[in-house]
Amino acid sequence: MKKTLLLIFGILFFSALGYTAFYFGTQTSSPETVPVDENGNTLFPFGNTTNTGTGNGTNTTIQNPENQTGELPRIRKIGNAPVAGMYFSDNDQFLFVDKVKGNIYRGSTKEREIERLTITTIPALKYAVFIDDAHVIVQNKDEDDVIVSILGSFGDTLESELSTTFLPENIKEISPIENGFIYLQKKSTGASVIQSDIEGSAQVLLFESGISDWHMKAFSDTQVVLTSSPAFNEENYMYTLQQNGLLKLITKGLGMSTQISPKGEQIFVSETNLPDTIESSLISLEDTNPTVLNGIRTLADKCVWGNGTNSILYCAVPESIPTEAYPDAWYQGVVSFSDRIWKIDTVRGNADLIADFPKEIGQSLDATQLTVNDSGEYILFINKKDSTLWSVKIID
Repeated sequence: MKKTLLLIFGILFFSALGYTAFYFGTQTSSPETVPVDENGNTLFPFGNTTNTGTGNGTNTTIQNPENQTGELPRIRKIGNAPVAGMYFSDNDQFLFVDKVKGNIYRGSTKEREIERLTITTIPALKYAVFIDDAHVIVQNKDEDDVIVSILGSFGDTLESELSTTFLPENIKEISPIENGFIYLQKKSTGASVIQSDIEGSAQVLLFESGISDWHMKAFSDTQVVLTSSPAFNEENYMYTLQQNGLLKLITKGLGMSTQISPKGEQIFVSETNLPDTIESSLISLEDTNPTVLNGIRTLADKCVWGNGTNSILYCAVPESIPTEAYPDAWYQGVVSFSDRIWKIDTVRGNADLIADFPKEIGQSLDATQLTVNDSGEYILFINKKDSTLWSVKIID
């Protein structure tokens, strides 16, 4: 089975070779000449690969496709190629996986250079989740539309191979926890929530359901939240998973999506019951009566809580919401938003504009998969329009 899946990946790779060549070109350990556009920007995803060491690739740095002088822009596009997932490995450094070849890169909020950590090719990725700064899970679909998940381990050595292990099929949701991860596996008979160690070997069943359409978020083996999949104008439910394996209802709504705070005390909720309406509110686990957030109309998928806090929330908020059936239309790519980033203080009840993309950079960005560093100084996000990676420096 593993050989078959690797063969499938190989076929996918060569079928996408023309696309890959445009983004990456031929990568070698020697310096390359990189074509540029009329503005002097490189046409390749993360710039020119140059070897500054002994020729073995151990000191390879990759120049970011930006102007190479002056301060880093506050709103920064990190390459031109699509990204499957990213992760702050410390306060200043971040990791990300490119979708085309599955290579892992390391960048910094303070410097332009991007370093390539792995050269193992796993092409045409759909999604990637970093478990920590040495482990990542990458996902794709095979020819039978089965979700294939590969756990990879890597180190600090540049241009190295990714050590890989195949995980069970059809893993739909993944949440990193201390010393491992928890995942939701979709089955023909429903779904299972399973806890795994960091190597993907020790598996513990936490929950089984006859329903397959769940969204799952876990913070520890004792703090797992399950939300039935949202759909326009249909009621869905949010539960916490109890130690005895039973579910406890927290809240319900129409077309509801949720974002729970790191300590699990507050929940940002978005609901959609009219074609041009998204209602946002806050609830707590102690008091589930919602506090409506007037002026912050966005989907919970476009928000992230500040690390270690129950009070600071960052959200990408659309300038306008076209008439469509949400959240389905956004999930399916029928509609795309033009966002601004807001910082919301849930204790004081105020919101500050952090980034106005159309005004500041003249571009329309549809932000998703937001993540914030420990100090709350930088946000990373993926532009849903083209899956490119961006960073924003937060200025209070």
